[in-house]
Amino acid sequence: MPTFASAITCIDGRVLPPLIDFARARYGVDAVDVVTEPGVDATVPDLIEDLTRRLAPSIDKHGSHDVVLAGHEDCAGNPVDEATHRRHLATSARALSSALGDAVDVLAVYVRLDGTVEVVDPPTA
Repeated sequence: MPTFASAITCIDGRVLPPLIDFARARYGVDAVDVVTEPGVDATVPDLIEDLTRRLAPSIDKHGSHDVVLAGHEDCAGNPVDEATHRRHLATSARALSSALGDAVDVLAVYVRLDGTVEVVDPPTA
């Protein structure tokens, strides 16, 4: 049985290969289930119910316990500067983590178009 992690990211296909490679390496899994939504790093709080529903098969059937939430450089769905993306990611990761509960770990990352993936520090409460 293959092992899985999950990712929530923008629809921009440029960020999928480095994001999937990052998640596979970080969690030592075989596959990464992906949920996409334009500019998702800014909209997680408004989409919590939809996103948790869409993650459910990955968590419940594939046994994923790790979710990577990604924002990225040059995002058409959330066209803001990097600092704003990082604030959105930190806030959204906290909201998603709260909705998913303690059994699932949520990690926020920022993906650059050169393929670099950087962990975003969580906000202080």
